[in-house]
Amino acid sequence: MTVTIESQTIVGDDAVEVRWSSDLPAPQFFVYVDGKLLFATSLTSYIFVVPAGGSIHLEVLDEAGAIAGPAWPARAIVAWFAVPGAVKYRVEELLAAVWTVRDEIVDRGEGYYRVTTRSLEDVTTHQFRVVAIGATLNESVATSLTILTVRHPSTPHVTFDYDEGTTEVLIDAA
Repeated sequence: MTVTIESQTIVGDDAVEVRWSSDLPAPQFFVYVDGKLLFATSLTSYIFVVPAGGSIHLEVLDEAGAIAGPAWPARAIVAWFAVPGAVKYRVEELLAAVWTVRDEIVDRGEGYYRVTTRSLEDVTTHQFRVVAIGATLNESVATSLTILTVRHPSTPHVTFDYDEGTTEVLIDAA
């Protein structure tokens, strides 16, 4: 039911070994990188390639944590255009009325940047902001983003109405 990341060990210039465990006996793990399913496995460790100065968003779920049935993606993408003079960007999320740092991205001279969020709670409004930071650590005014997550919409109410001699179906999405 709960997957715990046990350790992260640098094993090379661009490689990190991550070990995890579950409180389920012999579970199947689902390993997501940057919001995409990388693989399913019964192994409890893997070596990930992480470029120097880069990062990945890793999530490991066991069978109990896997979403059953179709659902909209649980993650959002926060994207912004590069700011002239910025050397890095700080991405923050508002949690319990406190802005919490989620990521710091180094400006590599690209036109825009993006970060995939953690798995967001369903039927909840989430707030993010991005702050550009200059070489002298001066900060820009934050650019904010509000996201309403609704992954599991309510099942529509369906009624059938048959007229004599017809097979038409009327669907009421009330």
